[in-house]
Amino acid sequence: MTQARANTYAGMQPKRSRFGLGCLLSILTLLVLLLLVIGAGFVFFVRPYAQSQLDQAMGDAVDQIPGAVMLLPPGPISIDNSFLTSMISSNVTPEYPVKNPQAVITQQGVQITLEVLGQQSSIQGLPQLVNGQLKATNVQVGGLMGLVISPDEATAMINRHLADAQAKLKHPIQSIQLQNGRMTLLLGAPSLL
Repeated sequence: MTQARANTYAGMQPKRSRFGLGCLLSILTLLVLLLLVIGAGFVFFVRPYAQSQLDQAMGDAVDQIPGAVMLLPPGPISIDNSFLTSMISSNVTPEYPVKNPQAVITQQGVQITLEVLGQQSSIQGLPQLVNGQLKATNVQVGGLMGLVISPDEATAMINRHLADAQAKLKHPIQSIQLQNGRMTLLLGAPSLL
């Protein structure tokens, strides 16, 4: 019997372990599920929160326009890089993940660079008059900011706040001129309605 048992053991092939393949599939499945949860969290929580913070910062900037601007006489007013940077910076609070905003006005448009979670990002566009309203056109979003807001969403948000600012201004804008470091708006007579 010992000889038979020895022959039986000798003829047996060792079973291959399927542990390696099964473990790999389990790990891959777990990674896919983890990515789906993180993606859903980003889409449903992080992205809307970041957009609302950006929207609120723009709204706060419009709210800072003093009511006395309606008393400005018709004529040109100039906005330079430092004024625009200061206006943006004053609405970036420490709890925002956005730091160090810098505005640069050129003949090709306005670019705002900033740090989002320590990474460089930018929003740029060309301000133009469209049917008497100041609008942002050709808006582009770069860096991490591009994950938070699309160019179309940024355009709609910016244009909504530009309309609010122009309504508060109570002056029609007759023309806009871009120069390096400066944007000049030609204001018409105020409408006191």
